Amino acid sequence: MALGVSAVCGGAALSWPGDELRRAAEGAARSDAEFFFPDAPPTLTDSRRTELGGRPAHTVALDVPHDGGTARVELTAVAGAHGEFLLALTAGAGDAAPLAAVHAVHAVHAVEAGVLLG
Repeated sequence: MALGVSAVCGGAALSWPGDELRRAAEGAARSDAEFFFPDAPPTLTDSRRTELGGRPAHTVALDVPHDGGTARVELTAVAGAHGEFLLALTAGAGDAAPLAAVHAVHAVHAVEAGVLLG
């Protein structure tokens, strides 16, 4: 499967209190990695507290072997009564250009209205 850069915004069925964001973000990222790359074990490369649009958030990055290279699954979970997330997938985890595109998507959503979903 060829993979460029894909980003998805969504709402979670459950609320994600700020103190549970790390666990929720890491679990959701691993679940997404298993869905998109079922035959490849992911490696946690980053897990950090952050803020998105003024709200507490947690970003997780997983690298996954893919087509002779490394894919990246990056998920940011945002705290709130209705948890929100931003999921990005890229085939070029070792390449700065695709990762810069992923981080640009995060930055745009952090600036626009302070929330992922209006």
